[in-house]
Amino acid sequence: MNCQIEAAGSADLTFRDTSVVLTLEELELPESEQMGLAGISYLFRPEPWFYVGGSAYGAATGERGGFFTGGLTAGLQSDPERLISLDGGLFVGGGGGSAPQGGGLMIRPHLGISLNSGIGSVGLQYSVVQFPNGDIESSQFALSLSQPTSLLLGKGWLDEDRFFWAFRNLDSERRLAPHSRRFLATLKYYQPPEGTVGAAGSLKEDGHAVVGFEWNRDYDSGFFYRLESSGAAGGTSDGFAEILFGGGYGISLADRTRLKLAVGFGAAGGGDVETGGGIIADSYLGFEHQFQSGISIGARAGYLIAPDGDFEALTSALQLGYSFDAPDITPAGGTLVARDEYAPQFMRVRFMHQSYLPEEGMRRKGGAVDDRRVDLIGAKFDYMLNRHVYLTGQAISAYAGGAGGYAVGLLGAGVTRPFWRHSRLQWNAELTVGAAGGGGLPVGGGYIVQPMAGIEYLLTPNMGVALNGGLIWAPEGELTAGLVEFGINYRFSTVERQ
Repeated sequence: MNCQIEAAGSADLTFRDTSVVLTLEELELPESEQMGLAGISYLFRPEPWFYVGGSAYGAATGERGGFFTGGLTAGLQSDPERLISLDGGLFVGGGGGSAPQGGGLMIRPHLGISLNSGIGSVGLQYSVVQFPNGDIESSQFALSLSQPTSLLLGKGWLDEDRFFWAFRNLDSERRLAPHSRRFLATLKYYQPPEGTVGAAGSLKEDGHAVVGFEWNRDYDSGFFYRLESSGAAGGTSDGFAEILFGGGYGISLADRTRLKLAVGFGAAGGGDVETGGGIIADSYLGFEHQFQSGISIGARAGYLIAPDGDFEALTSALQLGYSFDAPDITPAGGTLVARDEYAPQFMRVRFMHQSYLPEEGMRRKGGAVDDRRVDLIGAKFDYMLNRHVYLTGQAISAYAGGAGGYAVGLLGAGVTRPFWRHSRLQWNAELTVGAAGGGGLPVGGGYIVQPMAGIEYLLTPNMGVALNGGLIWAPEGELTAGLVEFGINYRFSTVERQ
């Protein structure tokens, strides 16, 4: 039966307001040095007046290309739909690189005011950026731009009967229109021209590889936007990282095959790559073929330049992706989607604290013996293939242990199951691989492997606490360390077209 959404109400499946926020500010470093800092946040509103989410900051101007931090932001805001709104928030995270960040812990409280235009808002913030165990403390005004979005989310992992009932009785005057999303694991190679000079002043003509991901959201017109993040995983540029935001256009060549053209802007640096203040721009031309299962393969070639530095390179990349259709919520009425076209997709986000326990006598880059414990914070995003098997993407950065600027990006898979039927106590095991660098840790070219296992106790059907142990290993470097992790896990359902 082809049932459609009717106006009623359900606590199991609700629209949640979200927003993407961009900020730009200029920090004053020691000795009156200036550094432009750009930030991007994805914020979720459990309540109209409260927001929480993830944020990343990177150097955009100055001489500190490669400075990155990541962490969590939370705050309070008066009604964001009014013409003028006030907010105050706090970011806590870790990172650094090419700057006096100490252990890497970063704190950024802010107060702000914003003007709502109906399709977005522009604002002014007063922020204070502090690295408590480093030498950075700066207060300044920041420009902010915010774009509101919405998500259709379910509480916990809804079974199909509960989901269909909630979907049918969803209270909304807004229609659901499916658009494709695409997650692409990316292996990319940079080849700079002859005569390229590194940040240290010596020749740096050898190429290097990076691994990471690209996220696309398609529009009916053929345009798509992209978010891409990568880190060094081979060559002589461990510690190099990049983040790009942009858009592109897809041209259909045949059934399920398309040509893609895209451009992007962002920040990059580290690994003795001379990106100046950190600003980069790129473009690429590629093709992508999607199989009926939603899995896709692709290849692309392009060009990247750091306008403020001495780095440019030809790029080539291979990609393995997964595409799915999810409903977008638009303020229009009339067109309703058929219930049987959609199903619940289980998701999980894990916020965690990690500690590396290096082998005794480990030497850091430069040769000095330093086997101190390194503390890190980060987040893991899990896409459940079913209730027990998942794919995971992870972003982690150091905040203590003399490793400021060390960051990790991982992709992998895992299994989670209850110890016995209906038990709140679960076991899990996962294997991830990825890129790491910075902070003086001896990771060689940057490629790392991280197996882990542990337990989770479900406090509620959608929230749990976890304790895990494992190993961090850099096959091309000297880093081998035990790993202890504890965290808070949150389970939820999204809506995906079958």
